[in-house]
Amino acid sequence: FLPVLMVMLASLAIWLATQRLVIRWIDVLSRMATAYSGGHYAIRPQVLNDAPPEFREMGNTLSDMALAIQERDHSLKDALAQKELLIKEIHHRVKNTLQIVVSLLSLQANRVRDPTAQEVLGQARARINALALAHRAIYEQDLDGLVDLQPLLSNAIEQAQGAGDGAHTQLTFSMDVAHCRVSGDAAIPLTLFVNEAMTNAIKHGHPEPKAGGHISVSLKPASEGRMNLTITDDGEGFDAGPTRQDNAVGIGLMTALARQVSGEVSIQSGSSGTVVTLNFPASSAAA
Repeated sequence: FLPVLMVMLASLAIWLATQRLVIRWIDVLSRMATAYSGGHYAIRPQVLNDAPPEFREMGNTLSDMALAIQERDHSLKDALAQKELLIKEIHHRVKNTLQIVVSLLSLQANRVRDPTAQEVLGQARARINALALAHRAIYEQDLDGLVDLQPLLSNAIEQAQGAGDGAHTQLTFSMDVAHCRVSGDAAIPLTLFVNEAMTNAIKHGHPEPKAGGHISVSLKPASEGRMNLTITDDGEGFDAGPTRQDNAVGIGLMTALARQVSGEVSIQSGSSGTVVTLNFPASSAAA
């Protein structure tokens, strides 16, 4: 019995000594490392003052690493905030520059007497206006690198509506745009796409406006994580004749803009009107 008792007492003594001198401080170091990995850097190695020298040295090393990581995090956050500020300032300056270009085009258009030249300058002015609108939206509402399409497209529709020559005052407009946040790189081509489709619907779909003419814009979720942007008008269409040829530039531009958001364009035009649909992946647009 005595040898067994001695072995048991020795094991108990070893366990108590190991628990007090090793395992206890290993648990403290583990809790410090867990807190540091979670971004909590307030823990300092003073909790290891009564620990053996080896554990105090390990605690000091962990604390120094945590302080270095904390300083690096602050530096990265400051650099990121400065970068975001610079990007927003760039968009703001681009928007101001584009507005100056629009003003110069307006001045030039007022001095030109050729109707064809006036129309070309007006189209260029409308496209640059839409581009400036997109940059303004990115500057004003860019959150986490994303822009809500609902207010942006609403402003684009109002801008295209007001860019007419006053002969289309009898046209009515409607909008059904779901909230969809996209990246700034996608917001610009989408805004230009709506402007181009709206301009074509006004100019070619209703060359001679009549009472009851209507243009609608909708943005709704489609299948498989995609979005459908649709511009519909009840005009005369452009299936054939010179109108189709005149509209070729707009169709080519819309196709190029669709490729920028990895989308596909579908245009159905006939005597009852025109439906322009852009199907694009919402996930890739918001990447």
